[in-house]
Amino acid sequence: MNDIPLLFCLPFAYSYGLLDQVNALIGMVLTLCDLICMIFYLNYDEELSIDAKKVHELTIARLDSN
Repeated sequence: MNDIPLLFCLPFAYSYGLLDQVNALIGMVLTLCDLICMIFYLNYDEELSIDAKKVHELTIARLDSN
């Protein structure tokens, strides 16, 4: 979420002459790529997250079996 304000700041930095065209374009592309990756990550976060309760139950079961 920290990169989203950068999308709004880059055009102003370019218009005030703080960035050249190459750096402004690279900044926009990287920021958009990061935003897209973040949205995909947030959509699949539930599938990728580890259920701590299930891990605890498996650990206890393994300790009891030993």
